[in-house]
Amino acid sequence: MGQCFSSSVAICSFHADEVETIPGVKRNGYIFSDGVGKMSLAFAKKTLDQVNLDVDPSALQVRLGGSKGVLAVDPNLPKGVHVQLRPSQIKFDSDHLELEVVKIATYRNRYLNRQIIILMSALGVSDDYVLELVYAMLQNTKKILTGPLEALYALSPRSDNFGTSNMLVNAIQAGFLKSGDPYIQNILVLFRCSLLKELKKKAKVLVLKSACLIGVVDETGLLESDEVFVHVWDNSATGNTNQVITSRVSIFRNPSLHPGDLRVLRAVDIPELHHLKNVVVFSSKGERDVPSMCSGGDLDGDDVIWDQNLIPTLIYSPMNYHAEEPENVERVELDHLKDSFVKYVRHDSLGQIANTYLADADLYGPMDIRCIELAQFHYRAGMLDDASNKKRTTTWLFLAVRVVCKHDIRAFSGMQTSRGVNASAEGTDKKTRNTTAGRRVVDHGTSRGDLYAQSYKNYVSCLIQEGSAYDSQFYIKGMVSYINKARELRGHYDVKLAALINHHGVKTEAELLTGYVVKWEKKGKDKTVYKQHDNLLKSVRQLKNEWVDESEREFIGKHKQIDLSKGNEIYAKAAAWYYVTYHPDERKEYG
Repeated sequence: MGQCFSSSVAICSFHADEVETIPGVKRNGYIFSDGVGKMSLAFAKKTLDQVNLDVDPSALQVRLGGSKGVLAVDPNLPKGVHVQLRPSQIKFDSDHLELEVVKIATYRNRYLNRQIIILMSALGVSDDYVLELVYAMLQNTKKILTGPLEALYALSPRSDNFGTSNMLVNAIQAGFLKSGDPYIQNILVLFRCSLLKELKKKAKVLVLKSACLIGVVDETGLLESDEVFVHVWDNSATGNTNQVITSRVSIFRNPSLHPGDLRVLRAVDIPELHHLKNVVVFSSKGERDVPSMCSGGDLDGDDVIWDQNLIPTLIYSPMNYHAEEPENVERVELDHLKDSFVKYVRHDSLGQIANTYLADADLYGPMDIRCIELAQFHYRAGMLDDASNKKRTTTWLFLAVRVVCKHDIRAFSGMQTSRGVNASAEGTDKKTRNTTAGRRVVDHGTSRGDLYAQSYKNYVSCLIQEGSAYDSQFYIKGMVSYINKARELRGHYDVKLAALINHHGVKTEAELLTGYVVKWEKKGKDKTVYKQHDNLLKSVRQLKNEWVDESEREFIGKHKQIDLSKGNEIYAKAAAWYYVTYHPDERKEYG
């Protein structure tokens, strides 16, 4: 039921005859096509046209009535059929056939984190090489503020849900950084601070030869069981990539806690699959499908790394990730819905188990029996959202607590130490410094060149508070008639902006509008930083859409398109908005 509450964008509706149900690919109790269906190429292009995205579509993560999952492009679909669903995608029957897009297959680089670094180190990856990546990332981060070329180089491998990196690249290429635009400079300061913060707190290390991709199944049957197909393609402002990977690759998902979660496969070139870009195509052959060998967390896609220095040399047997069957009832009553909803909302044990796992992995290594058991419990806890048997839920939590008790019962239960911090997340870290690769990334980085000193903690003092860089070339004679209205609208905008800053608990306008939040002033009702960012993103999208509509409304023609014959008026209005925002006289008046 939780799928009805996650964020998405409604696109279009279907007729029943445009959607088919096809069999899944099953073997040995495993579903090789789990959660993956098909769509026509024409429909994929039409869908992306409606959301104004200039990408070559290969796969969409969607909801369609009572179904959800991934739709991959298949050029051989029967005429008139736009979508083919598999039974594993159908959660409940529904006559409501409106398509909602959750995610689009695009190319973006991936980062390592403490959990992955710990596993890689245990599986034979060189700690020194990971540290080399850290130092290279630090050098690039230091150069971000030195000039446009350096900023573009740092931004090029990165993308984000806010679209900030693309916006920054476009603005820098247009000359706004060179002209000293304070807003662009402040965003770059926040970008740099956010990178340093994530590196220090999470050991978040950029890997250039990597991608986070949506996983699909090989419908051609040409891939062998140990093979995948990966074609990365990117023509956005932040990158220019078009490559079919042909090498060994490491594949995993986040979060990954079990040593068997990292799988090593061969990426090969299959011409019949060239229409699939920015996805990882898994084989439909073998005794067991690869996705079932990875951890249960697949909300952010599959991580693929083809940097040969980061390929594990040791292979650990995968854990058996089998979901428990939910309780079946003859009739769903209101009490069932209430119980399911309450458990969906209140479930919050994942973070506690993950913190305890990191503490034990730092101390004993990820292959220790305590860590293996915690990895199993972490997966089980992730499945509790779907569990409908309260007794079974309580049993798993009880067993998890018993394992954690061997380390520190307070860590799992969330009890506070006398210092007011979580015993697992903080106290144990201090006892185990330099014991694993995850901690060494943080500690070595700190000692080398005092990486985090002068750190992000005083970031507000680095932001430009006063002064402006009004560019006189944007002064247009016709803008005078728009000035008074622009001043009025700016006042309304400032009020709404201040309300959002207060509501979401961020310090600055730049943090709010970019998502580069260095410090949250308050947490509110959100239980995770991910959820905070997600809610912030929704608010910012709504704010931007509202003001884009305000700026364009009077220029919309008969066909709901901007009337380009009014180009002079459009430029004049834009110039007036720019004037009341940047001109020194206006800034003196409004502060």
